[in-house]
Amino acid sequence: MLAAKQQYLDRLKAVLRALPDAGKTMACTISVAKDKLTAPNSVSNAWAWMTLSQGKELGTADLRNATTDAIEKTEYPGAALVLGFRKSPTAPTDVASSVDAPWAALRLLHLTNARRDTKDAHKWLLELPVKDAQGKAWSVWLQLVFEQDLPELADWPNTKK
Repeated sequence: MLAAKQQYLDRLKAVLRALPDAGKTMACTISVAKDKLTAPNSVSNAWAWMTLSQGKELGTADLRNATTDAIEKTEYPGAALVLGFRKSPTAPTDVASSVDAPWAALRLLHLTNARRDTKDAHKWLLELPVKDAQGKAWSVWLQLVFEQDLPELADWPNTKK
């Protein structure tokens, strides 16, 4: 039992070292994974544009353009993240996916298929599922680059038995 408690505390320390000091924020740059835009279930087959908001609109990505660059830096802790999908840059948002505050960028890692880059512990690749109005599932692959190295998800503390 003592070994399990020590492991939990060690994992907790590793995560806490990756978080900003009290009253400060850290940045996470979010971009669309360009090489995934041509997959059959890619959101680019349903929508042409994605917006990213965190309290205000931060940026827009052209999902039909394989040269899409970083959208914008988000902050953690910070407001909720909202990814909106639309047919054109000026069209209303058809579908939105929201990730709760204040640790939205970190929550993204725990929502679905996420993996840390094997060479750079700042970089993560994750698949975010998005459903259209008819309930069809699509995927948007995002690259997140955190200001600080984060431990592998398996090394985060877990209170589940």
